[in-house]
Amino acid sequence: MIEVREITSTSPEDLDLLHRFVEDAFKVSFPGDDERDVEKYFHLDQRGELGPNKTHVVVATDDGEVVGGCVSVYLGVPNVGVLEYQVVNPSHRSTGVATDIYLLSERLIEESAQRAGRPLGMFIAEIEDPFRTPMSSSMNRFRRAGILHYSGYSIADYPHVERTLDVPGQEGMHTLLMLVKPIPWGSETSIPAGVLRVIVDEYYKFFGIDEPASVKVLDYLEAAGNRHIDLRSLGDYVCNDESTAPVVIDEIATDPPKHQWSIRARDAASADGTVSFVATAASGFGFELELELASPLTDRAVLLHICSRIEKQMIEDSRETHEWYVQCGEVADALIGADVGFHELDVPWDDDARLLYKGYGRMYNVPSIPVAQFLAAMREIAPESHSQLEAHLAGRETVPLVTR
Repeated sequence: MIEVREITSTSPEDLDLLHRFVEDAFKVSFPGDDERDVEKYFHLDQRGELGPNKTHVVVATDDGEVVGGCVSVYLGVPNVGVLEYQVVNPSHRSTGVATDIYLLSERLIEESAQRAGRPLGMFIAEIEDPFRTPMSSSMNRFRRAGILHYSGYSIADYPHVERTLDVPGQEGMHTLLMLVKPIPWGSETSIPAGVLRVIVDEYYKFFGIDEPASVKVLDYLEAAGNRHIDLRSLGDYVCNDESTAPVVIDEIATDPPKHQWSIRARDAASADGTVSFVATAASGFGFELELELASPLTDRAVLLHICSRIEKQMIEDSRETHEWYVQCGEVADALIGADVGFHELDVPWDDDARLLYKGYGRMYNVPSIPVAQFLAAMREIAPESHSQLEAHLAGRETVPLVTR
């Protein structure tokens, strides 16, 4: 029988359950996150040493065996709830236990706010960007993001934390997203940068996080002043719900990792565009072979969706990929002008096409592409152009970009 409850005391039974949750669920799904010592914060909370803040640990068991749980925090100063960690063991996924854990955790945070004398302002959650973080074999980050989308969370659209991990199986650069769930759900489409800075600052203070990447985030939000940070659909970003997508994509031909898709607007009777692409595992790049889109598909929201679909497919085909190149004609201006992360490379290429570059996911900064990395990719995906490109880039450290 499945039971979902909060750990509320330091009784031997509760402490044993807490320890088993940490060892059997938390550390399995979140290796390397030792700075967030669940047991330490639980005991600080029990001793009343967290000030206006409150920690909640919810654990799910099935006939006494720990099968999942959630660590959440109420931050008193900004009056927000933090969904810090939620985990369900593989054997109990898609059983409804995750929903039970989540709903209880949310209710406990709202009750903490009520005890402080005010209704809760919002929920936040920090997750790894599934497009820009090495894919772990123990979890599907796209699935996790989709669950949070259905729970009401949106992306705060600004450059959040990037950090390098050396945890076995998760080595590399990890890009984090800050998610926001306004209360009532859907009531806000943006959040003032100053408000978000207070929230993030209190969040970092609570967990004692003062790494350079975190300081950089606070500096960015400080500099943003009175500007509002847009809340972007998390579901659209990870292409979680095709029934509401702005376009319909059909597979014309597939020979993994090569794909050819037809693309049409949702209300169109015939295809408005086609796309062919391949993910190259050896080089760690995706290369867009052909992208021809009619004008109905060049709206920014549509382009964002199409790019996300392509990138998600390339990650599924080859987990090593993290950036891609696009060879295209007239649609190049739409891709660059839509601010979806594309930049044109100033290198000799086909007279009838242009070569664009994009890192996976949401890109905020102008890229710096090492020449050696670029040539390694071109040697694999465009060997006939490699010698010319190598001669053109001789003596350079990074690939030049077209500026306008």
